[in-house]
Amino acid sequence: MQRHPNTVIFITSTVPIRLYATNFDLLTNQTDTVTVLPDTMADKNYIITLPTASRRIYSSLQYHIIHFLPINFEIPTKIIIKISYKINKTVTFELTTTNSSKYIHYFAQSGTVSRLPRTYYIEASQPILITTALTCTPILSTAFAPSGCDFAAFMPPPIFKQGFFIQI
Repeated sequence: MQRHPNTVIFITSTVPIRLYATNFDLLTNQTDTVTVLPDTMADKNYIITLPTASRRIYSSLQYHIIHFLPINFEIPTKIIIKISYKINKTVTFELTTTNSSKYIHYFAQSGTVSRLPRTYYIEASQPILITTALTCTPILSTAFAPSGCDFAAFMPPPIFKQGFFIQI
């Protein structure tokens, strides 16, 4: 578990609005724009499958990054991440942030030489929003050899549940 300076802003509107965020990678000068989901879409369960991140490019490791944004910063949030990739792994941690917190917590998983995607099953003790990013997803040439990379980010919706409970 890592931490990042808290750059969260809260916007209130009396009319429907669209909100976009731009993420910029200083190392590669690549950028991605994501649609920001409203806090009414926050939930406790997410399933996210991310494409592989290159193991090493631009002389540094590349990562899957998952930021956790609690809706209520005053309540500690327990988060369980189950990673499905060749061997299964479970990571459990607790976010202890406050409204005046200087940090947002995130989980970073380094890239691999395999082209198999990783799936993350995330369960939280209270509703959260999530942003995900790949610092460098490979761009493949026609020979299926990496010819560069692209920064990718998005804000996934929670698991849709209709009349049943999903146990992760």
